[in-house]
Amino acid sequence: MNVYETLLEQTRLSPQAVALIDSKPEKEKITYIELLRLTECCAERLEKKGLRAGDVVLLFEPMSVRLYVVLLALFKLGMVAMFVDPAAGWQAVTSACSLGRPRAVITGGVKALSYCLLHPALRAIGMRISIAGVCRLSRAKFMSDPDLTAETESTFAADPSTPALLTFTSGTTGEAKGICRTHGFLTEQGATLKQALELKAGTIQLVSLPMFVLANLGSQVTSVIPNCDVRSPGRANTKVLRKQIEQHNVQEIVASPALVERLASCAVSVGKPLTGIKRVLTGGGPVLPRLHRLVGCAMRNACLKAVYGSTEAEPIAQCNFDAISEGDMLSMRSGSGLLAGRIDSGVNLRIISRQWHSPVCSSEAFEQGSLPSGQIGEIVVSGKHVVRGYLNAEQDLKNKINVAGTIWHRTGDAGYLDGEGRLWLLGRCAQIIHDERGDLYPFALEVEALEMAEACHAAVILFSGQRTLVVESGPNTSRAMIETIANKADIERVIFVNRIPLDSRHNSKIDYCALLRKLTADRSLLA
Repeated sequence: MNVYETLLEQTRLSPQAVALIDSKPEKEKITYIELLRLTECCAERLEKKGLRAGDVVLLFEPMSVRLYVVLLALFKLGMVAMFVDPAAGWQAVTSACSLGRPRAVITGGVKALSYCLLHPALRAIGMRISIAGVCRLSRAKFMSDPDLTAETESTFAADPSTPALLTFTSGTTGEAKGICRTHGFLTEQGATLKQALELKAGTIQLVSLPMFVLANLGSQVTSVIPNCDVRSPGRANTKVLRKQIEQHNVQEIVASPALVERLASCAVSVGKPLTGIKRVLTGGGPVLPRLHRLVGCAMRNACLKAVYGSTEAEPIAQCNFDAISEGDMLSMRSGSGLLAGRIDSGVNLRIISRQWHSPVCSSEAFEQGSLPSGQIGEIVVSGKHVVRGYLNAEQDLKNKINVAGTIWHRTGDAGYLDGEGRLWLLGRCAQIIHDERGDLYPFALEVEALEMAEACHAAVILFSGQRTLVVESGPNTSRAMIETIANKADIERVIFVNRIPLDSRHNSKIDYCALLRKLTADRSLLA
């Protein structure tokens, strides 16, 4: 079915329930019936612009009510919404436009419009539309009729394979990989997230992860859109966010580890715990035990759940930190990696033997290479909410395995299953150091350095042919403990830096390529 019908269903159930709360620029609460009527008006205006089912429309708009109104309108009409992160660079935008071939671009604000005019690939798009022109929020107040018969009849009759959402990810390769989510996929993913995250109607969540808002819309969960630039969670204004949390009686937080840490650190520093928070869901980067301890101090009544997944497969596993034993903590502090938790019921997961240097894995090799519990290899997954392929087919050869018609996604992460069937992470396969002393797994050492030596960030790299541990120090970092950890792992060089580059999307993962460039460019760091 058309994923838009999920909104219709929830509107029938509770038309006056609050769907979205936004502090900028709308500054109002939007009920399900208002959201539906706004979407209907937006769809009419898009059709008047000449757009039709199947057209790809590029969206440049931060998280807002307007964004979801336009997104739902595109779904309703059978169009394909395309997203590109401008922070990825002009080359990535050019590649994405070449693959996605958008017919129109919808922008909001002077900055986004200027970007479209400056970038050759965006200038070449035939139609530029102002988001303010197709999404006038005041119309909603005059349209509260809950009769949805005509709305149902006018919705594009999508099937499970009809494209709905087009995004691009580069992972650690730097190559733009186009991912197309169909209506069937989004419906399945929404149902999976609802079950895995135990989404309950009436809950009020502060949500900084855009895809999770769609799951909330299908679950009667109110999404409070953070009043900050969610693309830079590590620099968010915590005073503003705290005001939102208190003003709207937020009960749960769904955000990247960087934003959760920033909010929690602020609460601790000012001595004002966020006692109204009952649950924190976080993912998009490593979730360390120290974040659990911080959340325990800052949000005393909250439980912390880490969600492990990727753009192509979300969720894969969840870890409820309240269930972690002292033995688990000791294992993480002594080089066993990072506990990702229980495998989601909708996912089939295997650990396959070391094949990440090989672009193709045959069905026979897959079966022979599947490893038992306790053995380390690459994590691969399949399931209804796992993306089956990419726009650029050559990426399928590197990242997908077809086993008798079942498509397995190669996460590119190294890990293993323990005796309880829980997943442990050991870092990116591409970052594993293979030398005459054996295999050195990034997370084994990095997590130990963060936990035992209280480093802000730590990265294991092969630099100038040497095993290297790069450390971003904090006020409590023990250099003596860093040396002890390094010696145990046969690290040949330890480098202390002021800042280790992080990913631009969540500010939570080490950007190893940027780190290598930084070290290569500034030889004074090697003294």
